[in-house]
Amino acid sequence: MLNRVTQLAMVVLLLCPITQAYADLLISPTRIAFGERERVKEVQLINTSNKRRTYRVEFVEQKAVTEGGYIKLTESEASTFNIASPFIRFSPRQVSLEPGQRQTIKLLARRKSGMNAPEYRSHLKFTVLPEVDEKANENREGMSLKLDVFLSYTIPVFLRNSQQEPNIAISNLERRTHKNGKLMLDLRVLKTNQQSVAGRIVAYQKNDSGEEIEVGVVNGVNIFHELKERNVSIELQTSKYMSNKPITVRFLGIQEFFGKTLAERSI
Repeated sequence: MLNRVTQLAMVVLLLCPITQAYADLLISPTRIAFGERERVKEVQLINTSNKRRTYRVEFVEQKAVTEGGYIKLTESEASTFNIASPFIRFSPRQVSLEPGQRQTIKLLARRKSGMNAPEYRSHLKFTVLPEVDEKANENREGMSLKLDVFLSYTIPVFLRNSQQEPNIAISNLERRTHKNGKLMLDLRVLKTNQQSVAGRIVAYQKNDSGEEIEVGVVNGVNIFHELKERNVSIELQTSKYMSNKPITVRFLGIQEFFGKTLAERSI
């Protein structure tokens, strides 16, 4: 039988499609975008571990790279990057949660005059703090820190002054076989405007009856404002993939772009 923590996590996953579950923390949503007239947003945290956890919340400044992932901004880079953190307040900054307990983090946007960039962005970081174990060593005076990994998770937070329609395209489609034997589809997503876009990239093939079959997907693809292109690799499902059939790839929008096919290409 499922325990109460697992049951609660499953309910949130069903209610909030833009959710990320980690080993001991569930975050929803995983992407915050303030529209030009929006001032308040919320993030829900749920402790999905079986022990009490303390999480520190803070802003970090980082930039995306073409191959995926992030690099921390240097101080000089941050001064010219259009970061969002100076214009957003949030609370609380640290929370302790029992197993299954939830906490709402509230964010408040405070725009100022002279904010002329189409978009500002920072990343909200959630760090699992190590536990204090009073029984770790009874022969020592005082308390000792239990050895624990400093796990941290980040989500992007956008502050927008205008709403632009995404302008992206898919190019460089190429099938290959990875050295581990997995079938892969490589592609490049090109973006020409200055607004970030988020979506999922799905590969389809048509069977002999003309029905579209999903043969590969990459979820949670962010192409941030500083990138003009993003390289993506899709692992094809060997149980569904048809080597003699064309492949169609679509970039499907999520969250504020939900329901939109933003780009399409076939090979």
